[in-house]
Amino acid sequence: MFTSKYHNHIKETNIKHLLHTESNIKNQLSQYIYNHKHLLLSSLGIKELKENYKTAISNILLAWNIEKEHQLLVDLYANSLKKHMQNIDIRLQDKIIIQYHSKNRKYHKKGDIKFFKLKYRSTNLTKFVKYLIYLDHTKNLKDQLKHNEIICSLYEYYESKGLIDRITALAYSKQQRLLSKLKLIQFKEYSSLILDCNINKARMDYMQDNKFYQYWFVFRMRKIASLSDGFVLDYDRNYMKRTVDALEALDKIGYQNLTNTQMQKLKKIHRQLEWYISLLIHKLIEYLNSQNITNIVIENLLLSGKFGINEEFDIKYSRLSKLLHLSKVKNLLKRQAEKHGIRVHITPSRYTSQTCPKCGFISKDNIKTQESFKCMQCGYESNADSNAAYNLESRYTSDVLRDKLHNIDEYGRLTPKKLNKYQIKAILNSYYTLLPNAVPRCGQDTEQAEDVKPEKEDLTK
Repeated sequence: MFTSKYHNHIKETNIKHLLHTESNIKNQLSQYIYNHKHLLLSSLGIKELKENYKTAISNILLAWNIEKEHQLLVDLYANSLKKHMQNIDIRLQDKIIIQYHSKNRKYHKKGDIKFFKLKYRSTNLTKFVKYLIYLDHTKNLKDQLKHNEIICSLYEYYESKGLIDRITALAYSKQQRLLSKLKLIQFKEYSSLILDCNINKARMDYMQDNKFYQYWFVFRMRKIASLSDGFVLDYDRNYMKRTVDALEALDKIGYQNLTNTQMQKLKKIHRQLEWYISLLIHKLIEYLNSQNITNIVIENLLLSGKFGINEEFDIKYSRLSKLLHLSKVKNLLKRQAEKHGIRVHITPSRYTSQTCPKCGFISKDNIKTQESFKCMQCGYESNADSNAAYNLESRYTSDVLRDKLHNIDEYGRLTPKKLNKYQIKAILNSYYTLLPNAVPRCGQDTEQAEDVKPEKEDLTK
């Protein structure tokens, strides 16, 4: 990946050519696998497919790169086919169960059908047909059954009865129906390129319309998310209020004193709440995908340690976090985002709301209400959540803040370093001092931070 700082037309042209070549190679490999998809039915066939990566040759890409992409494609097709295989169920109809109305009723007479159900059973024939589905019908079937004595004996038995042709035709028909559910995987003009020959950790991508540096969001209980482009995702306050009230009522009883009915009610509330939060996150992911956003930054909120009162629900943040299981929200977001190829970066939550993005002045007095922000130094005004989102953006786009406040894991995601609030404030002060509208620093915060020993974390990169 390169930013505008290192960008020029020649580099862009070279990368486009490289990724365009990669896309063509992957489409060739995908077409080959699709044409030989019957091999995906067995482990030996999958192994054979993975060995035939030399069907595509390139003078630009290395052999290991083509091999790795080919193996990943085989796994992708195999996993897709495996999901369809789970729905295969070959059985014989055993009997039909019918229940009749025993009395004359308003809409039914005595003797009318009330309920019926088909019952099925498995036999040696059904097991034999299901086994044949996974064989290669272009080769001799009997030779493929030699290692399985039971199935081989069934083959000889049905062959002696003259039924083997009909059975194999049925198994082949089921196999073709199964394979027809696979769809050809095709890649766009500029496909991603693996940069690590051992593990699929790093990739190079080109997205012409990616608005990478414009979107960062902050999670609050006032709104579910606020993005730095102005997009706001809110929640149903009436539903959340009812949920909090119901959970508080059960919490006052004591979880160890709940009856079975009350315990089932508690589990139902948590299931509904998790579904609702997942729905909101899904809407957020949909918006991110529509804007071609590939990276987001969130605060590392530790609500369990907050002693403030949430004005809307009139309850402590720590208690609210416990009742609503808010600690799960971050994991739900990461899980759904990574399924859609969106990386989630986490930054320390200290001073994101109190910092002025214009002059860098940090003070609790900057937050007038839960909704509004006004800098006491330069007079800058903004929505409180939008202001926090701007500060999150600077912590990623700034090389200084990105390196000093975060660690970077093997997948390129930011994670917060173990820093206390004095160290974080000193880093922010030293950064904002360089801004043209920076306020004078008294040096007190920096000195206090120097007296505190870091928590076994190297601040240098």
